[in-house]
Amino acid sequence: MRASRGPRSLLATPRSGRAGRTVGPGVGWMIRVTVEVTETTVTVKHGDQQLVPPYQLRLDDKPTEVLARLLSDAPCPGDMVAYGRWLYRALLAESWPTIRELGPEIELALAFDRFFLHGEVWEAMCGDDGKPLSADACRLVAYTRLITSQTAAPVTVRHPPRLLFAIGASLTDAVIRPGAMFVGLLKGFAHEGSCVTRVLQGARLDDLERVCSDFKPDLVHLVAHGDVDVEGNPVVRLKDRAYGATHLGKAFGSVPKLLVLSSCRSGQPGSYLPLAAELVTDGIPIVVAMSGDVSEKACRLFVRRFTEAVHLGLPISRAAAEGRHAALLHSECEEGLDWAFPTIFMAPSVEPGFRLVDPEPGQRINELTRFLELHKPPVFIGRGDILRVTDHLFSPVPAERLGMVVSWTSGSIKGEGGTRLLREIGLRLLRAGHLPLMLGPYKSGGFWSRPPDDLRQLIYQIFRQAYRVADFLDLPLTGLHLLRDPLEEGLAEFRDGTQPLDTDVARRRLAKDLERFTHVLSGAGDPFGPSTRVAVLAENIHEWRVLRDLLAMVETTGLGTRTCPVPVVATGSLNDANGRMLKSFLETHRGPGYAFPELTRLSSAEAALEFQWVLLHPWKEDHRMVYVAKRGVKLEDWAFEALQGRPTEVDGGLYGIAKLHKNYGRLTEDDDAAAWDAYVSRRQ
Repeated sequence: MRASRGPRSLLATPRSGRAGRTVGPGVGWMIRVTVEVTETTVTVKHGDQQLVPPYQLRLDDKPTEVLARLLSDAPCPGDMVAYGRWLYRALLAESWPTIRELGPEIELALAFDRFFLHGEVWEAMCGDDGKPLSADACRLVAYTRLITSQTAAPVTVRHPPRLLFAIGASLTDAVIRPGAMFVGLLKGFAHEGSCVTRVLQGARLDDLERVCSDFKPDLVHLVAHGDVDVEGNPVVRLKDRAYGATHLGKAFGSVPKLLVLSSCRSGQPGSYLPLAAELVTDGIPIVVAMSGDVSEKACRLFVRRFTEAVHLGLPISRAAAEGRHAALLHSECEEGLDWAFPTIFMAPSVEPGFRLVDPEPGQRINELTRFLELHKPPVFIGRGDILRVTDHLFSPVPAERLGMVVSWTSGSIKGEGGTRLLREIGLRLLRAGHLPLMLGPYKSGGFWSRPPDDLRQLIYQIFRQAYRVADFLDLPLTGLHLLRDPLEEGLAEFRDGTQPLDTDVARRRLAKDLERFTHVLSGAGDPFGPSTRVAVLAENIHEWRVLRDLLAMVETTGLGTRTCPVPVVATGSLNDANGRMLKSFLETHRGPGYAFPELTRLSSAEAALEFQWVLLHPWKEDHRMVYVAKRGVKLEDWAFEALQGRPTEVDGGLYGIAKLHKNYGRLTEDDDAAAWDAYVSRRQ
């Protein structure tokens, strides 16, 4: 289906060499032209070659009133072209005819020695014909801003990238709504791609420093209010107070290779460099910031290209250029500047064609994800409290590790999204280098037709999954205690056995065999390694006839040993079937090694935000449209109350509610996939 496959792509993976550098001009590579401004002299170079004689920067006759209207989002016809032509005449008119002859794909790397020049939106330059350079149908033009810095050249990430969302204020706050959309779109990247994510809400500076130190994110996306201090310098307001580049740089350290700032003024200079540029000087190689308020359409097109570039291992400058070009085809952008506001600040050490991420490890994870049937659309929403618990299953701090996690509800579990939750937990475990063995969902005609009735069936189902993975990865799984070799025959023989099993003996042998399987798995290559562990994910255990035996076997190490724990993560109802037995277990096992978060419905505020995130990601042929709140409209918490906070309503009443809000003028409807396909056709 078209909506589920996504829009077509112009991008392909470039060849890589040592240290993640592009080897020669491959697909995705762009010719970098450096435009240096020293005092009032402009020097244009390609590598060490000077393309034209130096000439003077011309800043006279600046259309100040025109720019003021553009920045206040109240332009008059012709304002964008007037400002864009002034930028072009000031900086590039004398060299562009020569530059454009270098090739069809050019990166303009702007290097200014005077900070106030960053106050202009150079990305909006228009040629003599009145068209933005970014809109040339025959030429792709990217913009980056090179910041003087001693930051070392970044190295391509060769593991599933770690992505941190740090949020300094409520994402329902209207002022940072574009940042909320950024997070919503990047959630799609986390869902479709192969990255490990963490979310830090209500971020304080010490929280940010601690998480960056412990989690070591490769990419950080910070959403917060922007402001200026008493000296006129840009700052970011976190939960506790506002901070400038010095404090933020210390908190981030040299950990992230890429920082995205969803904060007003982050790309604009104050009394010195823009905040984003200062962070580059402090050690972050690439910072993406906004030079003004970005419209929803331009934001979506930019972020989708940005995330595709990271996912496919392509240069970010190229992705931004593709996004700008596509945004310019949309009529709402013709008179405004929002398509030009995304600004990329880079250290000079970031070479043309640098790949932030090697996509190959992610591709292998995606293969495993599909094989284990963990990836099911749409974008997963909510349950942040439960995910924070399960992220500690294999904590490096022994006291924080968990042997069993049960997400429970006191009523019926049907429609509460328990299966989707277990799959999301499994995805996060896999991306962290662990293997989830999913028992469920149980349905007629499915892989599992019914839950285990006795201990023999339970052990069979666990090792049936282990054998499938070993066979898929071509691993030599032999020498088990419970099952004879060859394993396929041993499984069938064990399943058909009639001799009763002793629970204690079976538990010890199961733990030893799972330890043996974990050892073999650790040598299977990415994403697995010496720290790899196995976890059992169990759906609706209140319906299991073997529940008593399962609960008797579970310890603080789950079903494993002290040196090789195998935690159990389960869902269940405390009311239906064997719910009373499960409830008694939960009441008597609260303490170290156990966690029992309630499977609650989304709050009204959480639902209003996260259902809107789902609407950003079309995932079915009959749900192909993107729905976003109209500019200036904030959907109140009650907007999705009819869905009663049920995450499963993403495949139910959500789109009916969306169409209702569209009819009342609260949401707009767009077909982003069709717009992008039209752009690709035009470019090819």
